[in-house]
Amino acid sequence: MKQIFSVFVVFAVSSFANDKKIAPDAGDSSTIIVQFSGEPDGPLQSRLLKMGAKLKQYMGNLNAGVYEVPAGRLRLSQMAKEAGVSYISPDRPVAGYLDNAVSSIYADFRSTGFAKGANVGVAVIDSGVNPTEDFTNAPGRLVFRADFTGTGTTDLYGHGTHVASIIGGDGSLSSGLRYFRTFRGVAPSANIVSLKVLDSKGMGTESNVIRAIDAAIALKNIYNIKVINLSLGRPVLESYTEDPLCAAVEKAWRAGITVVVAAGNEGRNNIAGTRGYGMIMSPANDPYVITVGAMKDMADNGSRTDDRIASYSSKGPSAVDHVVKPDLVAPGNQIAADAALGSYLWQNSPPEMKLRRNEFEYTLSTAFTTDYVRLSGTSMSAAMVSGAVALIAGRDPSASPDTIKARLMKTAYKSFPHSSTTIDPKTGKQYMSVYDIFTVGAGYLDVASALQSREVVPAGKSAASPTATFSTVDRKAKIVFGNNIIWGGDENPGWAANIIWGSNIIWGGEEGGGGTGGQSLRSANIIWGGDSEAVWGNTAVSGFNIIWGSNIIWGGEEGGGGTGQIVRTSNIIWGGLVDDVATAGDPR
Repeated sequence: MKQIFSVFVVFAVSSFANDKKIAPDAGDSSTIIVQFSGEPDGPLQSRLLKMGAKLKQYMGNLNAGVYEVPAGRLRLSQMAKEAGVSYISPDRPVAGYLDNAVSSIYADFRSTGFAKGANVGVAVIDSGVNPTEDFTNAPGRLVFRADFTGTGTTDLYGHGTHVASIIGGDGSLSSGLRYFRTFRGVAPSANIVSLKVLDSKGMGTESNVIRAIDAAIALKNIYNIKVINLSLGRPVLESYTEDPLCAAVEKAWRAGITVVVAAGNEGRNNIAGTRGYGMIMSPANDPYVITVGAMKDMADNGSRTDDRIASYSSKGPSAVDHVVKPDLVAPGNQIAADAALGSYLWQNSPPEMKLRRNEFEYTLSTAFTTDYVRLSGTSMSAAMVSGAVALIAGRDPSASPDTIKARLMKTAYKSFPHSSTTIDPKTGKQYMSVYDIFTVGAGYLDVASALQSREVVPAGKSAASPTATFSTVDRKAKIVFGNNIIWGGDENPGWAANIIWGSNIIWGGEEGGGGTGGQSLRSANIIWGGDSEAVWGNTAVSGFNIIWGSNIIWGGEEGGGGTGQIVRTSNIIWGGLVDDVATAGDPR
């Protein structure tokens, strides 16, 4: 996910903290999103208008509206008293997160049986997609473009074009006898539906993202949209059950569209003492979507055995709900794909992120090409997975979003080292990553294996991501599966937890509960690398403070518990990285 501009939110102590209908950060907002329990009638709208709430836009798919209101928590409290109002939140800002990788995930033609994703539509909700030759070479596959920002459909930021190229660029700009490298996307025959929600600086609003998701649902049957790619997000500020962004992606999921979301680039963020844990963004925190973290492909031969996790890749579990995320990891570091000439990212990318002609063309010229640029982040990783979803949907049109997610997770490559260390060449800082369930999820994307799978999620079951709970009684963290979730239990042995997440990385054998009662994580010295690297300790309450401490992320007085709440103290700040790691990425 490419994130150039940080988004910071400060939680302030409020006398209205107990008002569960109002988001904790809504007090000073002049533009809000009001969710209703049903379609609001005329009298309710009239009462809201008398309170000073002016309707800007109604989003019927969500029973929600965008309103302009005079700033002030008291006014919001009055609105929240209406029985038909279910939740009020700000129209928050969202941001975009910023060749050999295709071979690393076994997505080249030799591995996929020449599956290309023909006739499958992919909605790219981003900064727009420019009609480069990789999309317009006959027949044109940039089939629809719409703008929700008021700045036209051109990609002024350069993020959406790059993301779309990873998903479905056909490599026309680097094909032919002149070239020894071709930069082709994962699904080079897929159709791209561009829905622009980010401006020239990569920023947008939550309401525009929701509008774009609604548009994708409306266009689903026209362009056979099977995938929505969301390489953007914002900090988690409430439960996914109240978050309007999460409500929107779940609406798309129920409509039969697989939603792929970048996890975030907060893996180095230690501002709350979490070492990047608990930093999954919204709507990546929603249990239904496919949340993707970033790997860095290390070698030029396409091998994945030496690939490592990117230090900036956000780790789970999610704040508030403790959803186990990410679901998958995929290449996202220094990915070469289409450039949007003249865009912000093109103009501001450091020289090492631009490609020279002699890096892919038979020439002695060392001039920079204007066709491609390298970007890094979980944005790029999400695009890889969206391309994979397009291939699966093209091969098996009847596969549901849950089946596609389950196949990708089950077939993911699960052989990882215990840990790895990255040294930032600019600062000299070291960042250690442990390959646990909250870092790599179910494993490394394997497109060829996913295409070979024919397993189907049974009717009445879902592939929703499970949740993590912590017991203050036995001091154990457990993964809990709901009754309708396919993972775990004896009735679906093919989807057992140790198969999906890998018994050699995550799960304890003797202590595992199974079923809906939860399955214990391995002891700290196996997952977290001993006491010095433990994310939670096993001797004192203070040992749990990194992730489960009440003064950091989770609620409760004794080191957490399963009903965590966001800490509403003025010294906790959520937001993006303050360096340019998402631009330059990790060193290889």
